[in-house]
Amino acid sequence: MRVNLGMPEILVIGSIVLFQTSIAFATTLLVLGVFGRVTGFAMDIQKKKEQQEAGKEAVKNIVDTFSNAVTLGSIVNGKKDKFH
Repeated sequence: MRVNLGMPEILVIGSIVLFQTSIAFATTLLVLGVFGRVTGFAMDIQKKKEQQEAGKEAVKNIVDTFSNAVTLGSIVNGKKDKFH
């Protein structure tokens, strides 16, 4: 498991430290920290989803290319065998 210490985590830690001194400032830091982490999590999920879709699209393109090549090959070979 990878531990990531970024700005949202620092804001939450700062919120905990400043809670006794200034409740309003601590609450603001807490909200910003949670909002930042939720936004980062949503962006990570979106990135994974886009990578999965790109992989599916690449596989579909490869399958379409091979099927078109086989179809084209059978058409060309079929015309050589027949006289019209």
